[in-house]
Amino acid sequence: TLNADGEISVLNQGPKLPVTSTIVGTKGELYAARPGINSKDIIVSLDGGKSFEEYNIADGNNAHCSPKASSQSNRAWTIYTGTELAVDSDGRLFAVWANIKECITDVNYEYGKYAYDSDIYLSYSDDNGKTWSKPVRVNDDDGDANQGFPSIAVGKDDKVYVAFLDQRENPDIAQFDVYLSESIDGGESFSRDLKINDISVPNVYGFRQPGDYLDMVAVGKNKIYTAHPCVNQDKGQYGYPSDACVTTISLPLNLKNSDYQCSDGKDNDEDGLTDGEDPGCENSQDDDEWNNIPQCSDGKDNDEDGLTDGEDPGCENS
Repeated sequence: TLNADGEISVLNQGPKLPVTSTIVGTKGELYAARPGINSKDIIVSLDGGKSFEEYNIADGNNAHCSPKASSQSNRAWTIYTGTELAVDSDGRLFAVWANIKECITDVNYEYGKYAYDSDIYLSYSDDNGKTWSKPVRVNDDDGDANQGFPSIAVGKDDKVYVAFLDQRENPDIAQFDVYLSESIDGGESFSRDLKINDISVPNVYGFRQPGDYLDMVAVGKNKIYTAHPCVNQDKGQYGYPSDACVTTISLPLNLKNSDYQCSDGKDNDEDGLTDGEDPGCENSQDDDEWNNIPQCSDGKDNDEDGLTDGEDPGCENS
């Protein structure tokens, strides 16, 4: 960094990727995000760039592992994983990034291994980046499709917006869509995702077709703007993004909160069990806690005759 006195400060702390995002805090703090080999880290200066400290945001496993352009493709999609930074009016620092569930070895894949199930996560810090909250998953899809290219912005009302590219619509086809999610509680939780593009964007060739990175979100007084890759149907299908589009949405978004029945801590079906303990919950994003266990194998005396399951003459089988 070059400070106001003309002094140059250099920080070099071993093998890492280049800085991905920089931002200035409410009191002049300087923040710079830089991925490690298997981590997401942040560099912090509280003295105008004269000195720096480095802290860990979260561990990750993205190193040299990219997802496929589609589940059926042998082409890599080199998604941008972040980290991207933002800060609200109270000085709360936000970090958003993509992280994969697993790196799978496949000799038929062009790079020998591929990333499986990349999701978007957000964490925040209230002490200038020294410690960070438990990461919260932003995207609400229930499958193993890949999300990447996270972008973040904070409105004047301190609502947090995250946009990203997403393969959930049809992971078997080399294409993606653009989604937006909102947090109204300072990054503690996120709304249901909102798809903001009309036509899925082809991504047949994968690699870096959508770009090396994207900075997609800007928040105005009454509108939110998302600039993103898109496709112009008049130009024909090239197999890759042919244009850049801006989607404008009026505020407030009024998106439904993503408190699913199977992760809201409530006994919605009144069976004495909540969330993952309830047999009706297949996963944390299942929005129906009511189970579908047949009456003849649920251990209950449903017809109040003193007999349950196979003992009951009304049950032909389980």
